[in-house]
Amino acid sequence: MRTSLAMVAILVLVPLTLFAAAGKKAGVPKETAEIKTAVAAVLPALKKCYDAELKNNRNLEGRLVVEIKLDKDAAIKESKVAKDDLGSAAVATCILGKMGEVKFPASARNKTIAYPFAFAPTRTLAVLPFDNLTGDRGLDWLKAGVAESLVTKLGQVPSLVLVDRLKLDAVLNEQALSHSGAVDEKTAAKAGKLAGAERVIAGGFQRAGKKTRLTARVIDVESGKVKETAMVDGRLDDLFALQDSMAEKIADILNLPPGAERDAALALRVGSSRAILELYGKASNALGGRGEPRNPEKAQTLFGQMIAMDPSIPEAYFGVARSLWHVKATDAVRQEIRTMLERAIALRPDYHEAITMLGFHMWLCEKVEESFALHKKALALKPDYAMGHYGLAIGLASLGKDTEAIEILRHAMDLDPKNAEFLSQYGQLVAAFKRDFVTALDYARRGAAAAGAVEWNYVMLAYVQLMTGDADGCLATVEKGRKLRSPADRPEHAGQSLMLETSCLLKAGNTPQARALFAKFKDDPMFLAIKDQKLPPKFPVFIKILGSDVVKEIQPLMNEPPPPTK
Repeated sequence: MRTSLAMVAILVLVPLTLFAAAGKKAGVPKETAEIKTAVAAVLPALKKCYDAELKNNRNLEGRLVVEIKLDKDAAIKESKVAKDDLGSAAVATCILGKMGEVKFPASARNKTIAYPFAFAPTRTLAVLPFDNLTGDRGLDWLKAGVAESLVTKLGQVPSLVLVDRLKLDAVLNEQALSHSGAVDEKTAAKAGKLAGAERVIAGGFQRAGKKTRLTARVIDVESGKVKETAMVDGRLDDLFALQDSMAEKIADILNLPPGAERDAALALRVGSSRAILELYGKASNALGGRGEPRNPEKAQTLFGQMIAMDPSIPEAYFGVARSLWHVKATDAVRQEIRTMLERAIALRPDYHEAITMLGFHMWLCEKVEESFALHKKALALKPDYAMGHYGLAIGLASLGKDTEAIEILRHAMDLDPKNAEFLSQYGQLVAAFKRDFVTALDYARRGAAAAGAVEWNYVMLAYVQLMTGDADGCLATVEKGRKLRSPADRPEHAGQSLMLETSCLLKAGNTPQARALFAKFKDDPMFLAIKDQKLPPKFPVFIKILGSDVVKEIQPLMNEPPPPTK
């Protein structure tokens, strides 16, 4: 499993105990702040202690408590590891040595300090919809409501990277996990593995009288075993408090160190009323196809109702933008997407998902420089966010900077190795820029076979098969992709599929059928622009190359004399 060594979550905690040698608690805020400042000076060195061992054990995580006795001059006279849940003698020894270099303030003289540290690698996390164990369909909104609230909180923790919502929804629908019913550890781990997660949160809710119980299992994807279970009880009317408590428990299970960043993330709430949270749950169910057919229009309406009730909820604006993403791209739709994302970011400046989505939107609007700036901003907030690296790669590829684009895309695949879009895109860039169709074919096949693949993935595979002379394989691939087409798909993919089918029919020797298909798009403005090399200057270079390849294959039809007029 992937573990990032670049962003290790290590942070000194608030002192667990601070007491005088005589046994009386001192707990003075000034002392705590001074001691925290002193220890902060060696945090980079402590991080190196952990990083060095993490290279040998990629699953190393846990906590240890260092106990230090100070003399009358606030000098260290004794230190030891009082508790070690990390289980690494090398790290413990290294940290003891580095803590011996701390210059404690005079206010700490004659004190004994027990200082805990938490260590965990950056993890990719998937939060599954919670199971409705009540038998009351009227509470189905809680399935997404609770899960999305946890996503909102945990998604802002720097050391966690959450699986993209659309990708997770695609996996859940393919595995038929969007319906009601408990999800066991094996099934949850399989879904997490397909989605590229290292840990999965699978939970449920049930009611007994006036009480509601939320239960969440943190599951290790590689082993399929439950790491630990969190459980909270309370009234449904106190749902926000229940979710806050659940998030705190999960954060502890994941060894997320307490501190300002964790506190700020876990304090986030979607709205301030149960009515808003119910709308959020219903909108998320509709957008993700959870327990009902996927319905972006319904989701957009529900997110809009959230905004009408409370215009200060960034998730609602982000939801509208997500709902509009696959709608036919008119100027009005483009502007609304941009407006919604900008409002979400204005309300939450560190909303890396919204910033990344706006980056992709600006790329589609041919504003490459603005797109670059947004992706870089998102990566400054979340360095291991694969979609941010992917956005940079696409921007560079659009400008023809192939070597840098391919290198960054490789890094995105290292972070999210089973992402269907990344795999197919890599195949596309290698084919377009390097003309390495053998490698391109491998990645295009993997992209089409990955969870969440859509018609576009099959279009990319068909293109490579065309370029390698596999006409029959190309036609079969086009047909498979066409079966995946839905109203939410971008219409240009259907056009690309039609052009490829025409090319492959020609290569297979079926000229009459190819001629009939050619008649359907020979006057299409995009086809004519590619044919005449009159695409806008900012049109992506790699798409220009692929389009030119396909047009060359169709050239015999373009050279045919027009049919005689009657």
